[in-house]
Amino acid sequence: MADLKNSFTLEDVAIFMNGNVVGSAQSLTVAVEQDNKPIHANGSKKPREILDGQMTYTGSIERLFLDKETITDLVNLETGANPYFDLIGVTKNKTPERKITVVDAKLKGFSIDFGLTDETKIAQDFDALDLNIQ
Repeated sequence: MADLKNSFTLEDVAIFMNGNVVGSAQSLTVAVEQDNKPIHANGSKKPREILDGQMTYTGSIERLFLDKETITDLVNLETGANPYFDLIGVTKNKTPERKITVVDAKLKGFSIDFGLTDETKIAQDFDALDLNIQ
Protein backbone atom coordinates (compact mmCIF):
# COMPACT_ATOMS: atom_id res chain seq x y z
CA MET A 1 0.00 0.00 0.00
CA ALA A 2 1.35 3.41 -0.93
CA ASP A 3 0.82 6.24 1.49
CA LEU A 4 1.15 9.70 -0.11
CA LYS A 5 3.19 11.86 2.26
CA ASN A 6 3.65 15.11 0.37
CA SER A 7 3.10 16.79 -2.98
CA PHE A 8 4.10 20.31 -3.93
CA THR A 9 4.74 22.64 -6.85
CA LEU A 10 7.95 24.58 -7.45
CA GLU A 11 8.44 27.69 -9.58
CA ASP A 12 11.47 29.58 -10.93
CA VAL A 13 13.32 26.31 -11.33
CA ALA A 14 16.99 26.15 -12.32
CA ILE A 15 18.33 22.93 -13.86
CA PHE A 16 21.89 21.91 -13.01
CA MET A 17 24.03 19.25 -14.66
CA ASN A 18 27.54 18.61 -13.32
CA GLY A 19 27.26 21.77 -11.20
CA ASN A 20 26.46 24.03 -14.17
CA VAL A 21 23.13 25.68 -14.98
CA VAL A 22 21.89 24.12 -18.23
CA GLY A 23 18.31 25.35 -18.34
CA SER A 24 15.22 26.40 -16.47
CA ALA A 25 11.60 25.39 -16.02
CA GLN A 26 8.62 27.62 -15.36
CA SER A 27 7.29 25.17 -12.78
CA LEU A 28 7.32 21.54 -11.80
CA THR A 29 5.37 19.25 -9.53
CA VAL A 30 7.04 16.80 -7.13
CA ALA A 31 5.34 13.96 -5.23
CA VAL A 32 6.88 12.03 -2.35
CA GLU A 33 5.56 8.57 -1.54
CA GLN A 34 6.47 6.00 1.06
CA ASP A 35 5.39 2.37 1.03
CA ASN A 36 4.62 0.90 4.46
CA LYS A 37 5.11 -2.83 4.92
CA PRO A 38 3.42 -4.97 7.58
CA ILE A 39 5.65 -7.51 9.38
CA HIS A 40 4.05 -10.82 10.38
CA ALA A 41 5.15 -13.35 12.99
CA ASN A 42 5.19 -17.02 11.98
CA GLY A 43 1.76 -18.62 12.37
CA SER A 44 -0.10 -15.30 12.86
CA LYS A 45 -2.41 -13.63 10.34
CA LYS A 46 -2.22 -10.26 12.09
CA PRO A 47 0.84 -8.07 11.58
CA ARG A 48 2.97 -7.43 14.66
CA GLU A 49 4.31 -4.07 13.39
CA ILE A 50 4.38 -1.81 10.34
CA LEU A 51 7.76 -0.69 9.05
CA ASP A 52 8.44 2.37 6.95
CA GLY A 53 9.27 1.26 3.42
CA GLN A 54 10.88 2.80 0.38
CA MET A 55 10.70 6.50 -0.38
CA THR A 56 10.02 7.42 -4.01
CA TYR A 57 10.32 10.88 -5.53
CA THR A 58 8.53 11.50 -8.82
CA GLY A 59 7.53 14.61 -10.66
CA SER A 60 6.62 16.36 -13.85
CA ILE A 61 8.39 19.25 -15.58
CA GLU A 62 5.75 21.40 -17.24
CA ARG A 63 8.12 23.31 -19.47
CA LEU A 64 11.85 23.03 -19.86
CA PHE A 65 14.15 25.32 -21.84
CA LEU A 66 17.60 24.19 -22.91
CA ASP A 67 19.91 25.18 -25.74
CA LYS A 68 20.46 22.71 -28.56
CA GLU A 69 24.06 21.97 -27.55
CA THR A 70 22.87 20.92 -24.08
CA ILE A 71 20.22 18.64 -25.60
CA THR A 72 22.93 16.59 -27.30
CA ASP A 73 24.74 16.35 -23.93
CA LEU A 74 21.52 15.60 -22.03
CA VAL A 75 20.11 12.90 -24.30
CA ASN A 76 21.98 10.44 -26.49
CA LEU A 77 19.63 10.46 -29.48
CA GLU A 78 20.90 7.08 -30.73
CA THR A 79 20.63 5.05 -27.52
CA GLY A 80 18.06 7.15 -25.61
CA ALA A 81 20.31 7.31 -22.53
CA ASN A 82 20.06 10.42 -20.38
CA PRO A 83 22.14 11.57 -17.37
CA TYR A 84 21.12 12.70 -13.89
CA PHE A 85 20.48 16.37 -13.17
CA ASP A 86 19.42 18.52 -10.19
CA LEU A 87 16.41 20.85 -10.03
CA ILE A 88 16.39 23.80 -7.63
CA GLY A 89 13.20 25.81 -7.12
CA VAL A 90 11.04 27.71 -4.65
CA THR A 91 7.71 26.45 -3.32
CA LYS A 92 4.66 28.03 -4.93
CA ASN A 93 1.88 29.58 -2.81
CA LYS A 94 3.42 28.47 0.49
CA THR A 95 4.34 30.61 3.46
CA PRO A 96 7.18 30.69 4.26
CA GLU A 97 8.76 30.08 0.87
CA ARG A 98 11.17 27.18 0.89
CA LYS A 99 14.03 26.38 -1.45
CA ILE A 100 13.86 22.75 -2.53
CA THR A 101 16.49 20.79 -4.42
CA VAL A 102 15.43 17.69 -6.33
CA VAL A 103 18.62 15.60 -6.30
CA ASP A 104 19.69 13.35 -9.18
CA ALA A 105 16.53 13.50 -11.27
CA LYS A 106 16.34 11.45 -14.44
CA LEU A 107 13.83 11.86 -17.25
CA LYS A 108 11.44 8.96 -17.92
CA GLY A 109 12.28 8.99 -21.61
CA PHE A 110 12.08 12.15 -23.66
CA SER A 111 10.33 13.99 -26.44
CA ILE A 112 12.06 16.83 -28.25
CA ASP A 113 10.50 19.66 -30.22
CA PHE A 114 13.23 21.61 -32.01
CA GLY A 115 11.90 25.10 -32.63
CA LEU A 116 13.06 27.85 -34.95
CA THR A 117 14.97 29.56 -32.12
CA ASP A 118 17.82 28.32 -29.90
CA GLU A 119 15.34 27.31 -27.21
CA THR A 120 14.09 23.75 -27.22
CA LYS A 121 11.04 22.61 -25.26
CA ILE A 122 10.91 19.30 -23.41
CA ALA A 123 7.92 18.24 -21.32
CA GLN A 124 8.52 15.04 -19.36
CA ASP A 125 8.05 13.12 -16.15
CA PHE A 126 11.05 12.27 -13.99
CA ASP A 127 12.18 10.13 -11.06
CA ALA A 128 14.64 11.42 -8.46
CA LEU A 129 16.87 9.94 -5.79
CA ASP A 130 16.37 12.50 -3.00
CA LEU A 131 15.03 15.92 -1.92
CA ASN A 132 16.75 18.64 0.12
CA ILE A 133 14.38 21.17 1.76
CA GLN A 134 15.73 24.44 3.14
